[in-house]
Amino acid sequence: MSELINFAQNHLFMLSAWVVLLIAVVLVEIINKKKRPHQITSQLLVELMNNENIKVIDIRTSQNFKQGHILNSKNVPWLGQDENAFKPFQNEMLVLVCQQGQQASKLADKLQSQGFEQVKLLEGGLTTWQNDNLPLVKGK
Repeated sequence: MSELINFAQNHLFMLSAWVVLLIAVVLVEIINKKKRPHQITSQLLVELMNNENIKVIDIRTSQNFKQGHILNSKNVPWLGQDENAFKPFQNEMLVLVCQQGQQASKLADKLQSQGFEQVKLLEGGLTTWQNDNLPLVKGK
């Protein structure tokens, strides 16, 4: 222990640099965590659908949407390029849904950087919804 104290006393500048670096990393992580879109569970989505004015946006292809989607969700296919189709929803609470949550997360990050303030994700996407034995609507 005394060797560690001696090292710290003899290398005060290096120790200070490490402390500042550690504090910076922690602050960056805290800021990034606050900026990340909030993920919600299937159960919370059901509650929001019943009690709040939200828009559930399914970003999968039209073909996948027709094979099964969440009741009253709107299909706005997103292939990773253009976010302009989402502009009409900018001032609404949105819950983005894809198959497993990865594409919706990428889109949510982009939308938040464009000023969308009320963007949420269905945690685990439609796969989790189905695993929770919640209903899907087939067809249009």
